[in-house]
Amino acid sequence: MKFKKTQIAAIWAVMFVLVGGVYAADLTVPHTFYPGTAAKSSEINENFGTIYSEVNMLKRQSSSLSVTQAIDMVTGSLPVRGTFSSNGGQFMVIASGSGWGNSGAAQIGMSISIDGTVHGYAKSFTNEGGSHKAFVMNPLVVGVIGAGNHTVTLSSWNGTYTDFNDFYSVTIVEF
Repeated sequence: MKFKKTQIAAIWAVMFVLVGGVYAADLTVPHTFYPGTAAKSSEINENFGTIYSEVNMLKRQSSSLSVTQAIDMVTGSLPVRGTFSSNGGQFMVIASGSGWGNSGAAQIGMSISIDGTVHGYAKSFTNEGGSHKAFVMNPLVVGVIGAGNHTVTLSSWNGTYTDFNDFYSVTIVEF
């Protein structure tokens, strides 16, 4: 599946913010060596073993990244559904869409559900009624779900209306 440049940029920006915190912790080794004191080979080997384990863990984590476009610019009325497969890891749902409200000065939006459980919302505010508005994209970090096939559902929220003039996209990033 081909991704738009803005989708790729959004995914990487969110990855740096969310995953960067995981890698930000300082690596500590069990032994510190000082000038003028003898270093034991067993302590040096233990330090290298710690570094080796950390590097291998980071390699495993980075190779397990998976990106799926579950809903790709689908038009029409909500609800809209898409499917994706998970390896059982933690994942992020990046959802966007549009809609309108009948009256002015109101919040409009959509709920974002995985397998029937609402995990968050993409919303915006409209000053006038009957005018289609883009909902603010919402990257949701969702906890670990079981491996297998899952369904993401976007549904109207709080008096929001949708029709053939509205578009929806959902990207799933699994860590």
